[in-house]
Formats: sequence, C-alpha cells, structure tokens
Amino acid sequence: MSNLTDTSPKSTTGKNLTRWSAVRFVLVFLLLTVFLLSAGRYAVNTQAMNWYLFQVARQTAFILKLIGDEGYVETPEAYEGRATMMRAEMDAWQRGEDAPAVRSDTNASPLTAYEIWLHRALRHANDFRTEKKHFGMTDEIPPVQNPSTDDYLAHVRSMIDRLNASATRGEGPMATYVAAPGVKEVAVEAQNSLAVLDKNAAKDSLPVGPMLAETVSNLERARIAQRDFLDERIRKVTAQIQEKLGPQVTFVARKTENPPLQFTFSLVPDCGALPSMSIFIAALIAFPAPMRKRALGLLIGLPILYIINLARLTCLAAIGAYWKQNPEVFEFAHQYVWQAIYVLIVVGVWLLWVELIVKPGKTWRTNPSSAA
Repeated sequence: MSNLTDTSPKSTTGKNLTRWSAVRFVLVFLLLTVFLLSAGRYAVNTQAMNWYLFQVARQTAFILKLIGDEGYVETPEAYEGRATMMRAEMDAWQRGEDAPAVRSDTNASPLTAYEIWLHRALRHANDFRTEKKHFGMTDEIPPVQNPSTDDYLAHVRSMIDRLNASATRGEGPMATYVAAPGVKEVAVEAQNSLAVLDKNAAKDSLPVGPMLAETVSNLERARIAQRDFLDERIRKVTAQIQEKLGPQVTFVARKTENPPLQFTFSLVPDCGALPSMSIFIAALIAFPAPMRKRALGLLIGLPILYIINLARLTCLAAIGAYWKQNPEVFEFAHQYVWQAIYVLIVVGVWLLWVELIVKPGKTWRTNPSSAA
C-alpha cells in the first residue's frame, strides 16, 4: 500500500505536465500560423514576393520544357518596341508618381521576362494607390458654422471641386472621368447653379442657403455614391492582386498539334506554397525541440516542400494542356486532389522530422534532462 501511495502523485503530476505541453504546442502553433499567414498576405506584391514568384515560375517552366516541347515565362516578343516606355513607367511607379508620356524606342534593349512581370505587378500596385488616393478625396467636408454668403458659396465650390477631383484621372485632353452613375450630372448642375448666383449682383442679400439647399443635398448624395463606387474598385483591385496577379507560365506540350497543345497559367502567391510552408514552420517552432533540431528541420523540410510544389505545378500544367477541352478536370485536380496531397505531404514531412530527428519519446516530456 505504501508503494502505491508514493507513486500515484508522481504519475498524476506527469500526466498533467504532459497535457500542458500538448496544450502549449497547440496554442503556439495556432498563434504562429495566424501570424505567418497574415504576414504572407501583407507581403503580396512586395519586391521580395515578386522575386520569389518569378523564381518559382522560372523553375517550373524549366521542368515543363523537359517534359514537353516548350516551357517559358511571359512573352517578351509581344512587347517589342515598348521597352523604353515600360521602363520609364516602372521607374515612375516605384517613386510613387504617375507614368510619364514616353515614345517607343526600337533601339532599346528588349525587355526580360522578369521586367514584364515586374511591370504588371507595379501597374497593379499603382492602380491600388490611385484608387486609394481618389477615395480619400471623397471624405466629408465639415460645414462652415454661421457662414457669410461668400463662405457658403466657397463651401459649395469645395464640394464640387472635391467631387470632380475624385473622379478625374489624368490631365489635359487625355483626362478621363471615372465616377458612379449620375455623379457627373450632379456636379455640372451644381456648377450651373453657382454660375447663376455669381452673375446676380444682389447675391449678398439673397437667401443663398435655402436656395442651394437642394444642390448641397444632391452633392452630398453624389459624394456618398462616389465613395461607395471607389470602395468597390479598391476591393476589386485588391482581389486581383491577392488572387490573380502572378507571372505567366506557358507550357507547350506539342507544337505539332493544330492548334498547339498548350496551357498558360498565372503563378499567384498561393501557388508558391507559402501558406503550406507557413503551417510547417509554425508546427516546427511550436514543437518542443532544441533549436539546432528545429534549424535542421527547416533546412531539410522547406526544400522538400518547395520541390514537391514544383512537381505539383508541373502536373497541373500537364493536366491543363492535355485536358484543355475539359477544364473541370484541371479545377478538380487543382482545388481538391493536389490540395489534399500537399496537406498530407506537409504533415508527413513534419512527422518524419519528429520521428527521425527530434525523437519525441525524449523531448515531449518535461524532464529537462531529456531535451538535450
């Protein structure tokens, strides 16, 4: 009886500590996963992400060329004669400026595939920045307290000017008006109303406020409509960047076919396997193991996942080319088959790390001597 009494507390304590270790692993894993996935979203269309996606595209195209007739990234020949103009646009967009008007130069060196991809990425970033700038012009203008006639007219003019500025893109004869339906008509009508008052010599003695009440109300409704319109454009540009923007890879399986048996796809951020790698990294860091074994897991595991992702992209490109007449086959393989396979591979690589490198029978316990 005395032996049972002595060993029972130790056993209970050990179980409680083991449970706490498991709970701590899950909590740290979830927090790290959320952090890494969020960081990946914020990294979309950054210089580092654009370079990484291009490397994945370039290496995928290299493999595709080995199994088919051709595999290439972008189509530089389609941009012949536009190199000077596109490079000037990229320089301006990187400085946060509008693209200048530059004539084509046939003597300029041809664009590289990376330059073409970078130009598209910077154009989308510039589109997003432009929409945000015009969206800011739709902020409400605070009304003037106890205004004079001149102050009230100036306030209405400010409303008209801000509304027009939020819709005008470009300058001079090349300017365009991008607005919600009816906004331009409201602005023109308001300008006409002000023009009538300006011609009235007795405007200072007129009840300008009541006379322009309907005009101000229409301008406010137009401002809100324009704000909603621009907000929707921002969401569309954001979705385009997050879900569809990537270097274009073309796989030509057989050139002898008429038309050629080929498939072109955009390698978007999720195609780079970064979300899956983020989950793997989170599991690696959360698991109780010495730092050197975690580092070894990263050095071995990430290249394995990267190579498998190249195989996944190659397989999907082949499916897209050979089953081009049945796009649902590609969608099923892309959305379901390879998603499941890749998740299983991530889990498998992590379990192999645990079993072969970490040896959880020693490190999962809380005994300090076993974590060495």
